[in-house]
Amino acid sequence: MDKISGSNCTTILVRKNASYDGSTMMVRAEDASEGNFKPKKHKVIKPEAQSKHYKSVNSKFEIDLPNNPIQYTCIPNVVQNEGNF
Repeated sequence: MDKISGSNCTTILVRKNASYDGSTMMVRAEDASEGNFKPKKHKVIKPEAQSKHYKSVNSKFEIDLPNNPIQYTCIPNVVQNEGNF
């Protein structure tokens, strides 16, 4: 069987009322077929730090964003230019 290159990831989120001990959990697993796993970091993005305009890095898509964003979290690669996020 041919080896498929590239990677995919799976994210699991568990809120505090859904876990046995009340813990909030966030897990991200990267399925790198080449075995080259990249270190990740956990980031909290506050509303005041968010852009008012989004422009895709993979297409020509652009859109103005709402003026009332919410806080969110993400788990990108530590090295910003490694992979799309």
